Amino acid sequence: MRRAIEKLTFLVLSLAFASVVSFALFARLTDRRTHAPASLPLLVNTSPHDARDLTFAAVRETAGNGANSEHGRRELARLGGAALPHVLPFLESLAPYARGRVAIALAPIARRMGVGADDDFATPERAVVFFTRFWQDRSADFRAAAVRRKVERLAERALPLRRKEVVELDTFALAELFDALGRVRTSEDAKRVERLAPVLAHITGTSFPLPPNPSVADAARVAIAWQDWKFDHGADFVTLDGPGRLAATVLQTRYFRFLASVPRSVRGDDPSGRERLVAVMARARASLPLALLALALGVAISTLLTRWLARHERFDRRFVAGATLVAALPLAALVRRATALGTAGAVGALALGVAALLVLELQAPHRRRTQLRRAVARAGTLLPLTLGTFIGAEAVLGRGLGALASSALSHSDLEALLWIGAVLSVTGGLAILLPDALPRGRSAVQALGVIAPARPRVRSLAALLVVLAAVAVGALLVPPGASPGARFLHAAAMTLVTTGIATLAAAVVTLTLGVLAGGISRAADILLSRLLDLTYALPQPLFACAMFTFGGLVAALLLGGLRGIEIAHSLRVHLIARRDAEQLEPPGLGHAPISPYLRRVLPAAVGPAALSLALTAAWLPALEGACAELGAPTSASLAALSVVPGALGLAAFALLALLTATLCLLARDISPRELSEETPGSPLVLPLRRRIDSVRPSSPAPGPGGSTP
Repeated sequence: MRRAIEKLTFLVLSLAFASVVSFALFARLTDRRTHAPASLPLLVNTSPHDARDLTFAAVRETAGNGANSEHGRRELARLGGAALPHVLPFLESLAPYARGRVAIALAPIARRMGVGADDDFATPERAVVFFTRFWQDRSADFRAAAVRRKVERLAERALPLRRKEVVELDTFALAELFDALGRVRTSEDAKRVERLAPVLAHITGTSFPLPPNPSVADAARVAIAWQDWKFDHGADFVTLDGPGRLAATVLQTRYFRFLASVPRSVRGDDPSGRERLVAVMARARASLPLALLALALGVAISTLLTRWLARHERFDRRFVAGATLVAALPLAALVRRATALGTAGAVGALALGVAALLVLELQAPHRRRTQLRRAVARAGTLLPLTLGTFIGAEAVLGRGLGALASSALSHSDLEALLWIGAVLSVTGGLAILLPDALPRGRSAVQALGVIAPARPRVRSLAALLVVLAAVAVGALLVPPGASPGARFLHAAAMTLVTTGIATLAAAVVTLTLGVLAGGISRAADILLSRLLDLTYALPQPLFACAMFTFGGLVAALLLGGLRGIEIAHSLRVHLIARRDAEQLEPPGLGHAPISPYLRRVLPAAVGPAALSLALTAAWLPALEGACAELGAPTSASLAALSVVPGALGLAAFALLALLTATLCLLARDISPRELSEETPGSPLVLPLRRRIDSVRPSSPAPGPGGSTP
């Protein structure tokens, strides 16, 4: 029970943090497409402003003789009645010439309020006299209680006198007017919006069309439009105190605006938001079960295949695994071509691809329960990739969640992208709970073999280097875009660079976090667990789409770091399992010796980690191919080229598969490997060696008088 509560708690926290990261990246993605300036900061407002700050700045500009005086006059006219409580009490303290300039700049506000004639502002002196008398007579009206009472009366009945009372307050009444709009559910609510909307339009100069005798849906649409306007501009017309200014660092942001729109969409107060949410949920109910079915089929196929390989040890497992890899990868291009058979073909191809990845990354244990549990646990890390590949195939088919995501990307619909990302995050976050879904088997004592040194195949490595060098030189000599062949060479070179960067970033993260979390540092272990939960919660397909807005190389670096977190967790698991089997204490300064750890524990875990690192060459193209199918900007690499129909796409598909298979076979060849239990003497020698080490004193006993003999 305690473990389940802990898992759920960190799942909720990971989803919350993932929503912040997703919002920042999706907003960047849509801003790049629309080129529209943002009215609010993204996540944190480091310099929140209010009516007082803007009024004093506008007064300084207006009173001066510089080029900004005209801007100051326009700003005072825009601030309107919200500026009067800040400028009129101090009007007499200004210099005579400045006082006249400011009074003339306030004249448009008085005309909009309907409280002054043209003769009152004919000269600066008359304008100063008018506003001095105005504040002496009407300052009591500019109080929160008085404004609230007048707005409530107008909301009940739109009499001309009541409308005039609110108009005379101008923008000072905006906060109460926005609150008075309320939720629109009935015809009475629609009539209230009809009474308040003309006053808001008169005060702000912004109009949202509302037909006579509006329906509930029309009134709700206009009310939501005014609420959105409030989030963008409402902070300019209120005065913030100490706590309010501190809260404004978060409240005056685009992210909080989205959070405030979520309850409206869920409750149905926002018709457009509700329609968008219903569309996303309907597509998700049709798409997610198929993606989960493909993942389940992949787990079943990989389980049966690994059991078969374990029973028939005369077959070369590396050859079978490499053949499976060549047949099933790159994943996105394979599923893209299977879409010609419809949804069933895409699901089948995705299941084969997932099975190939699981066969490669998992050893074949002899115990069925342990084997199934490890397959399910590893499948949890493949869940985000499975979702991304499947929605990419759905974008090609024009159905399901993939078609909706492609449409949202093409139209820069940020809210739809966020809802799709939330659905993918919740589904991917369930991978945190997958390892605990099956009962744990009893721990079995496993006889350990000897770690044999690596024997790399020089000829295959040299052949790979020659091919890579030829592709790189060809890409440098032939300009991109000159011909299909030049385009292919340029894409191949870009793939080599991005794959190398992603693999290097993944290797650095893996060795740093994996080794530290494998028994050396408790803090690193906790950090790795939290980072892994976050990677599950991120909507990886849309996350990758946003990453490529930074460029192909930067995206490869960031996505490689994300991949490294998954491999670091796998390395940690292998390190702990091997250390427990060897009955060794965790290494530490001044505690346990580190030499046995480096000789007997670390080499045994390097092989699986190296193979997972090699599979980065398949993981990155799968995400990039899904992004290309969704219509996101991607780099000109083989992954984007492999999903294109035609001979060029097939050639890119074949080269990607060959490159990934070669890297995986080389990773197996150059990694230290554990000899089987059939090694002569190992069943007796190894337990005997561990027994001797356990009874051997760590240091000689001190002699008489504390001296060592």
